[in-house]
Amino acid sequence: DILKATQGKDCEIKPNELLGLWWMPTPNGTGVLGEHSCTVSNPTAILVSGFRGFRDPLRHIPSDVKKNMPTMLQESLSHDGKRLLLKVMPSFRPTSPQAYSLDQVLRNDVLKANRSFVSGGQRFQLNVKHTSSMQVQVDASIGLSKAVPKVLGVFAPLVAIAIGISFCSAFLAIKLALTVIVPIITTYGMAIAVYQLGWLDRLGVEMLHETGGLDFRMMVLTAGILFGFAMDYDLFLFVRVYERRMEGYDNLSAVKHALVETGPVITTAGTMMVVSFFFIMCSHTVFLRTMGFIFTVGVLFDVYVVRTMIAPVFLSIAENLNYWPRKMPPVTKKWE
Repeated sequence: DILKATQGKDCEIKPNELLGLWWMPTPNGTGVLGEHSCTVSNPTAILVSGFRGFRDPLRHIPSDVKKNMPTMLQESLSHDGKRLLLKVMPSFRPTSPQAYSLDQVLRNDVLKANRSFVSGGQRFQLNVKHTSSMQVQVDASIGLSKAVPKVLGVFAPLVAIAIGISFCSAFLAIKLALTVIVPIITTYGMAIAVYQLGWLDRLGVEMLHETGGLDFRMMVLTAGILFGFAMDYDLFLFVRVYERRMEGYDNLSAVKHALVETGPVITTAGTMMVVSFFFIMCSHTVFLRTMGFIFTVGVLFDVYVVRTMIAPVFLSIAENLNYWPRKMPPVTKKWE
């Protein structure tokens, strides 16, 4: 079934890449195991079948026969004889795109199929299970994808409620969310362009070389931190806007005044963080390198683009939504 299911695909498995008691390379004329021929009716399989019903059937195989078996096969049968290990040794890497394709084929075409057979007048049910490094990662990815909506469903409303209560504003959280979403989406888009699509490979810089894509855990691990960075700077800016508006400045003057007052602090803090994350990006470990890139670009974009251009625009448009339903004092000042 594995051979048929993968035939003609990028994850194609060849007969000589399978190894099991019921599927072994057959001895060639020189007495050495052949490299390109397999058989279901090999002598070892027939011999083991003769000990069906014995506990630990492999122990009953003569030592001169057993010593010719691969070491892996000597421990491939369970003590009760009900579980058998079949090893697949493909030519591609265990974490490559081809390995992912093989995992999908096994999940969709092999594992879900019900199989039964009759032997010695009895009907047996065959259940297939698959384990590999790719299978572990895919299962973890599926688990994370199911957990993320639940986390966001709790986290996002709590943040919105906290901001709304702190400033007595019903729509401020929505405005700030727009200024947070922009840098996060931009950062992940740039990371995919660099490390998956290889847009910067021509530069010949190792830290910017294509790696085949982002680790499935990367967005889950970094999204919350990027959100914290972006929201921290936006709130720092808006708090000063709020203070100036309460002092009687019009909204536009309050925004401009806040930009001037908070600019040096935010820029200095952000630049220091960018430098720190840049050195993480210089790591030879792919996971750390991509994480460092995401943090470096995320903070850089937030400090020098969002804080200076995007956030002020959102705070200046529909200014009443910044404070509603709180009633603000009348405008008595204007800052040039």
